Amino acid sequence: MSDVSYLRSALFVDFDNIFLGFDRQQTEAAVLFGTHPEKWVRWLERGAPTGETEGSQTRRLLVRRCYINPRSFHEYRPYFIRSGFEVVDCPPLTSQGKTSADIHMAIDMLDALAHSTRFDEFIVLSGDADFTPVLLRLRKHDRRTAVLAVGPASPAYKSSSDTLLDESVFLEKGLGIGRAPAAPHGVVSVAKRGVLRRIAVQLEEVAHMTGRVEAVELLRVYKSFAEFSQGENWLGFFSLRRMTEAVVAEANGLEIVDEDPWWVRVDPAKGPPPGDATKSGLPTLRGIQNVVLEVVASSDTPVVLAAVAQGVTQSFGDAVRRSGWLGAGSFKALVERLDLGGVRVSGVIPGYVFDPTRHEAPDASKVDKPESATSAPPAVAEKISSFTEMPHLSSERYAEVLTAIAKEVNDHGYHLTETSKAVRDRCAGKGIQVARSHVSFILKGIVFAGHCFGEATEEPDVLGAVLVNNVLDLCGRAQMPLDEAAIRDVEAWILGGLSPD
Repeated sequence: MSDVSYLRSALFVDFDNIFLGFDRQQTEAAVLFGTHPEKWVRWLERGAPTGETEGSQTRRLLVRRCYINPRSFHEYRPYFIRSGFEVVDCPPLTSQGKTSADIHMAIDMLDALAHSTRFDEFIVLSGDADFTPVLLRLRKHDRRTAVLAVGPASPAYKSSSDTLLDESVFLEKGLGIGRAPAAPHGVVSVAKRGVLRRIAVQLEEVAHMTGRVEAVELLRVYKSFAEFSQGENWLGFFSLRRMTEAVVAEANGLEIVDEDPWWVRVDPAKGPPPGDATKSGLPTLRGIQNVVLEVVASSDTPVVLAAVAQGVTQSFGDAVRRSGWLGAGSFKALVERLDLGGVRVSGVIPGYVFDPTRHEAPDASKVDKPESATSAPPAVAEKISSFTEMPHLSSERYAEVLTAIAKEVNDHGYHLTETSKAVRDRCAGKGIQVARSHVSFILKGIVFAGHCFGEATEEPDVLGAVLVNNVLDLCGRAQMPLDEAAIRDVEAWILGGLSPD
């Protein structure tokens, strides 16, 4: 590794592969990729992950090469030349349109190994698994590699690289693609704003107690208000995310953290300053510990964190809360620092402290049990997931995701970067946590199996049948043949949770 403050990187772009991969999902993405390479080059140099830990290096793309079919994509050549690329023309060599781009790229990457600059990193923009041997060779020479694959790619190819450039992140941050903000639902009435403020107070209290509130846990907070009823309306905001944004806007110090899954917390910039237990008037940990144990010992049931916190503030004054719970950030975090013996803390919303020798542990499924229980996937599912990266979800979860996809596309159309977020949030609104990466994998599988979203009303069972075909294709590519019994198991796995007509 070089001792300079940046990575010396060489970039190799299989233009046809990436462009066509984007074009199959959304033409806008393909066109932006081909006409604005300077945007995503800037992101690769300054914002894209490098595989380093904290304090990671930036990149300098010392080599920029684009391999392109001039017969099919000649109009995009000037954009890459203008952005400082060496453009290598790779015309078709067969009647089927096969070019020599992969051979040219492989030879150039191996030649670059002997370059006097000694490149630290090789970046490959292609989903072609034929580059797997080249990536392995680069690893043998102690060179870092990063790969962007659009659509399905071999797990072996991905695992041969040090850094996987996430397709969704590339689109959002590299190309700046995103759905335009939804139009506001008019002026919020005084009555509705009053409800939002009361919900915000409750949510802020829970966040102060537990530290964070996951998206799937928000429903339990909202359902405690008579004005809210679970459904598609969400107080007129029509989605969990938009309603939560409105609630957070009415709060004094909350923020939404955009991770996968997203969650709500007390905004560190607006929350109370860290405390100092040595200051006069603040209790010691032992003093708080004694109060917590007394409160739990006096109760026949698990005690809500807020009630325990109230006992602490009654004993020591509100200064302990204003101190940020002695710098812990949340009351739950403070309690977890205490030596409570066998007493436990539960993260089930709104948070509990309990003695397992006397109390039944809080159970989230009993607090808000989903309408349908989930069963374990069939045995073949685990093997398929390990070889193809197909999400290892239960049949019921697949039914929920497919149903949410159909509803979202029917309501708002298909959008490459935003549909996965919206589907994830639809599931979260039902108390079901599904990773956006899993939703993205399913969406891309449906598209690359030949389905065109929006041509007709989407039906979950139709989407499921297409997804089954994609799974079978992935198994074939992974050299994992399935017999008739295994194929029936795959169909039952993907489609079994859907209700028959």
